[in-house]
Amino acid sequence: MDTAIQIAKYMLSKKPLTPKQVQKLLYYAYSLYLVKYNDSYQENMNRLFEDKFERWDHGPVIRKVYDDIKYIAMSNELVTCQSVVKLSSQRIENFIDKVLKVYGQYSGYQLENMTHSEKPWKVTARNDVIDDKVIFDYYSEKYKNIYDI
Repeated sequence: MDTAIQIAKYMLSKKPLTPKQVQKLLYYAYSLYLVKYNDSYQENMNRLFEDKFERWDHGPVIRKVYDDIKYIAMSNELVTCQSVVKLSSQRIENFIDKVLKVYGQYSGYQLENMTHSEKPWKVTARNDVIDDKVIFDYYSEKYKNIYDI
């Protein structure tokens, strides 16, 4: 299984992104992966990665990814990864490519506003981990008919 940092580097090898975009794109990739590859919520779900999202003021954040990128760029500066990055499977790479195609067109601020309008961020207390059940329940309802990602 890939880590969130590996997937972030893969995204950055495909397209220059701001740190804020990286965090939110990881969040949408993780959320959509839960919905696409699980029929119902359970403890041993198929997850894109094991890292957990925390509810920060500017949206969902994975602290490890934040710590890895914070010395490279401010939240509105573009970051790239010049090396070739491969993930654990072609299926996951294709999935991330589709997420980038759909959500990568939005700025970090637009993605932040999107996450702020959605239940998982709204119902989680500041700095707490966003519960996978809340993520799964919300996005499985929102995207129940969208399985082409």
